[in-house]
Amino acid sequence: MDKLILLSFDVEGFDVPEEYGQPLDKTIKFKASAEGLDHGLALLDRSEPYLNWFKPQARFVTFFEFQAS
Repeated sequence: MDKLILLSFDVEGFDVPEEYGQPLDKTIKFKASAEGLDHGLALLDRSEPYLNWFKPQARFVTFFEFQAS
């Protein structure tokens, strides 16, 4: 029997500085989020998992379709 685990990642704009009163450009917010996601995906790649991606309020997509979009 295969062992499976469900992982869920909620990637949002990085806004911690704004919570402490420091304004932050949207480009910087999303760059920080994207870099964090890249690090997480690199960790997952080490184990070569089978991945399926779901976009909020969108259709089901595979990892390869997600990469192509």
